[in-house]
Amino acid sequence: MRGLVVDETITPQGRTFYTEFYGVWQSPPVDGFYTVEVREKPTPGRAALVRVFVNDDVTFQARLQPRTDIAERALQAARRTYGYVRSGQGILQIY
Repeated sequence: MRGLVVDETITPQGRTFYTEFYGVWQSPPVDGFYTVEVREKPTPGRAALVRVFVNDDVTFQARLQPRTDIAERALQAARRTYGYVRSGQGILQIY
């Protein structure tokens, strides 16, 4: 699919990150197909590791702790992922 955004988070922090990310995400004008996935891996303690993927390529990774500014991290992730997709990296071309 072109520009599908998938939530694979587990914790409340991860869900908040996904919600913030999705709220600022804009699909770049590119030809081709890609999927954005927000995945989360719980870590020891009260932190979580979130990663954003475009077709299995990591575009952003951050450790979310209870006092982390999740909205700011999500904005960083959206900007970085947008640039990655817009540059044409990781885009599947079907002819």
